[in-house]
Amino acid sequence: MASCAPPSMLCPTALVPTPTSPLVSPAPGTRTRVPVLPYVARWVEPPRQRPAPSQSGSFRVVLGAPLDPCWGRGGEGLMDSPAAGGGDAAASARPGPPAPRVDISVKVEREDEPQCTDSPDFVVAVRPQGYPGVPRGLVKTEACDQVDVLDSAERPATHGHSTGITHQTKLMAQSSNSSGLLNGKFTFKILPDGSLSKRTVLCSYCKAEFQYHRSTASLKYHLRAKHAFASGLSATDNPPPRQSTVTKFQDRDKPLDQTKYNTLTNAIARWIAIDCRPLDIVNDRGLREIIQIASSDQSYTLPSRGTIASRINDLYDNEKTAKLELLRNAPAVALTGDHWSSSSNQSYLGVTAHLIDTAWTLQSFAVTVIPIEERHYAEACAERFMDVAEEWNIQEKVTTVSTDSACNTVAATSRLSFEHMACVAHSLQRSITVALTDGGFENVLVKCRKLVGHFTHSPANGAELGVQQAANGQKQEPLVRDMSPRWNSTLAMIQSLLCNKAAVTSALALQKHRLSMPTDEEFEKLQKLETLLEPCRFVTELLGGELYVSCSVVLPAFCHIVQVMAVSDDDPAYVVRFKTTFTTDFTKRKEGTNLRFLKIATALDPRFKNLKCLPKSERDEVWNILSEVLEEQSPDAETRETEPPPKKLNLLLLASDSDDENEHGSIRTVLDRYRAEPAISTNACPLEWWSKREGAYESLAPLARKYLATPATAVPCERLFSLSGDVVNKKRAALSPTNVNKLVCLSDWLKNK
Repeated sequence: MASCAPPSMLCPTALVPTPTSPLVSPAPGTRTRVPVLPYVARWVEPPRQRPAPSQSGSFRVVLGAPLDPCWGRGGEGLMDSPAAGGGDAAASARPGPPAPRVDISVKVEREDEPQCTDSPDFVVAVRPQGYPGVPRGLVKTEACDQVDVLDSAERPATHGHSTGITHQTKLMAQSSNSSGLLNGKFTFKILPDGSLSKRTVLCSYCKAEFQYHRSTASLKYHLRAKHAFASGLSATDNPPPRQSTVTKFQDRDKPLDQTKYNTLTNAIARWIAIDCRPLDIVNDRGLREIIQIASSDQSYTLPSRGTIASRINDLYDNEKTAKLELLRNAPAVALTGDHWSSSSNQSYLGVTAHLIDTAWTLQSFAVTVIPIEERHYAEACAERFMDVAEEWNIQEKVTTVSTDSACNTVAATSRLSFEHMACVAHSLQRSITVALTDGGFENVLVKCRKLVGHFTHSPANGAELGVQQAANGQKQEPLVRDMSPRWNSTLAMIQSLLCNKAAVTSALALQKHRLSMPTDEEFEKLQKLETLLEPCRFVTELLGGELYVSCSVVLPAFCHIVQVMAVSDDDPAYVVRFKTTFTTDFTKRKEGTNLRFLKIATALDPRFKNLKCLPKSERDEVWNILSEVLEEQSPDAETRETEPPPKKLNLLLLASDSDDENEHGSIRTVLDRYRAEPAISTNACPLEWWSKREGAYESLAPLARKYLATPATAVPCERLFSLSGDVVNKKRAALSPTNVNKLVCLSDWLKNK
């Protein structure tokens, strides 16, 4: 019978290793096209047996001569031949090339689909005819045009057509790669009997086991996730799990369109502004590579410094416009200010603004950071504050200016039409410093500083302390050293020593030193000092916030401090001396604060409107002051302002207290209703309370916006200088004052959004 196969398929010698032309395994990663013909195979070992279901083992088969696609007599002749060689019988049954012997490993997983795995020579996937119930030892291949012979790192692919027979066998050749899968990155597991498990592979790096099902996708994922740098796996080693669509193929390595490019440029400019990065960062190669990978655009180039500077300027103008609109709608604005010197010895004045907007939300943001060329005289400072107010068009809205207690700033605010608020944290700092000096704690603090310096200045001593901390079950951390002008750092040093007392003692016992360890009485002194300073730390942190109302908390905090510093009979002499010194100094500084403003703010806070922080004799006076303030802001206050003071007094004296229609009487009624309201919890938000009752107290609401917006300290301005230090560092000391102002303010505005 004539063969239906094309002439190129009639020579099976490509699959038949001969002594003169042995079969050479292709190099890893190469692909060879091999012509294939239908063959008949006979099981030889075990003799005249076929693999049972779920049986795995090595079998010797004999490949007979090629058959006609219609399954002719070659199969019959081979099947009927009783010769043990099989190959000779096949050759005698049908003329053709000699039948080669091939060792294959067959594993039958289920009856309808046995599978084969790699052998030293070939990969042969067999499917017995009529299996189960196949004639003894008889299998038949499918007629194929050609088969790809691949290295073991790839999946063999066949391209062919069926002969029309229902039960067929696929014969595919694949060279064996002794180096394993993925160029030796995975090897097959060796079983106890010495054979290779073709279903389990081992990672060459971490020896992890994986199931292998002719697909290397999970293996490549493991390499990229765990051994990316060691394996050197590139993007081309990871084909997509699914066939790419035409759209995805067209979009691959497609340059970014202009819209996405502009969006990315704006994001870079915003990132530089928020995190105070230098503009030179756009020249970094690493940043460019990261964006190229993220955008899948290998041709992407970072924008130039000029482009980023232009975008930052535009961003500053937009944000400044929003802040101007916020200030324009605000009825009252409070300012804080302080001076600061950069690393290049350039002096700056920083100013922050604080207000309560129409939605009863407290807004705090930087206004400006301007350079100061002249000396910090009172006249120059006052002029600078007025320049800032005029630049932002808030000279008629500024209520208070909060500064420290320096003589020049206090004198400068006295020349302004704004009320001055002394920084409460600064006053508390001064009082504690005086008490520490005169309270008898200086000697023990000197010992503590030397002890901490012994472990912080020497890495070896610090390492020994860490060993002792670990032995005592403590966290390994260095001791804290205080800074002389900051009392809160002194408290941190004391707490650090008390916590690590045992570790410090054990470490010093193993070293040669001349240090004087504090005695038990001195450690008791330190514990007493910690008890005294801890409430001060709590009050300082409470009043230093800028995201919540703090001005109305000053007087209750003062009351708490005075109670803590009250002398008791159980106090030792050094504690009595500390408390007395602190109370005396703090009382003097308290009198220098704007108590009138603080009392009104406390009364307008629904948390503290009962005024329990004040003596009973002063509470009625606060409501009288608030009544006067309400009269001053009444609509006809300007008309009455032109009248002589004596006439004003006579009108007030002639007014009838029983007349409910009288303006003064209506004000008292509003205040009485407000005072009758129950006080809210100290954890509640006073602004939320006012937002719900603004309509009920239309005359009091503007006052609440004015007095509750003022910060209790100048800490917000000091935080601004911490941000300025990040901008004007040693590598950017040549920044112009204009750029410093833009970068500092813009970073503050964007972080608070």
